[in-house]
Amino acid sequence: MHSRLLRLVGGSTVWMLGACGAKPTEVELQLFPCDLVSGAPMSVALKIQSYGADGAIGEPLSKTFPIADQRVFEDGFATVGFTPPAGTLTADITVTWISDSEMVQAVYNEPVPPLGEAMPLGKDECEGTPGTTTMPTTVEPTTAGPGSGETATSTETGTDTESSTTTSTTTSTSTTTSTTTSTTDETTTTTTSTTDTTDTTMGTTGGPMEGGDCPLDNSAVCDGGPGVLGKLLHCQAGKWVVNNSLCDPSMCGDTGFSDPQAAGCAGTLMAWSCVCADTPKSECTMGMQSQCGEATGDGVKVELCVEDEGKTYYYVGVCPNCDEVDGEPLCLLR
Repeated sequence: MHSRLLRLVGGSTVWMLGACGAKPTEVELQLFPCDLVSGAPMSVALKIQSYGADGAIGEPLSKTFPIADQRVFEDGFATVGFTPPAGTLTADITVTWISDSEMVQAVYNEPVPPLGEAMPLGKDECEGTPGTTTMPTTVEPTTAGPGSGETATSTETGTDTESSTTTSTTTSTSTTTSTTTSTTDETTTTTTSTTDTTDTTMGTTGGPMEGGDCPLDNSAVCDGGPGVLGKLLHCQAGKWVVNNSLCDPSMCGDTGFSDPQAAGCAGTLMAWSCVCADTPKSECTMGMQSQCGEATGDGVKVELCVEDEGKTYYYVGVCPNCDEVDGEPLCLLR
């Protein structure tokens, strides 16, 4: 028997479907949704590895179900029919709840009941709590470690006194100034060091990052944020890999460029659209800034002015919707 996942339905619907006396063919996975800061989930992804007496049975089974109607949760949970392979005793199950700007995982290792019985997958295994889930990955400064940003002064005049103040700054330079004044009985040394510890690679701690684990093979997210030209992260063999080739010039039709090239993405996590530039890249003119632009085609332009090597280049993406967050445009899917 091959394993498979069937339909996402409301809890009470399952028992009506199974009330006709037919021989059961599925285990009913009862999915209790994790709490999402951004609201109701738009889809749920399942990854299941079955195990028997001799270890893993076959390859993991993966499937994503769109959630078009929130009434599937009227009983507090939705249900997916799971037909396990013969000989299954337990299963590792990863459930990923997805909104347009957030993903929350719940991981289970449970015994699999007989066909026709229910297998509740509760909220206790959801990672984090509201406010600590994976949210849009804007770049935030990190705190400097001991010694990486400090000012210290010592004075010797026959007795020792020392004071130190630790501060954290975010700059792109590192500066050390040393001044020594010597007299017969006094020496004063002042050292100031400022170190940039801002991580501008991909996202904040807890968000998708290149080389990090990912929940669903072949899924893609954007590591951008408000006003940020992001990179596309593609889930391959359980790891996030940068793959901007997921966008190509054919997706630039409504951007207004005469000879467009794909340049990255605008948005966050699952809510993203391809971003394009002209060939060669054009610069933002004086006074231009990143903004939600005019309506075009089936969406709204998201215009980005991004500095690179002393020049500010002009990029455009077309999103279903656009909103300004702290004065910067953010691509939205609804």
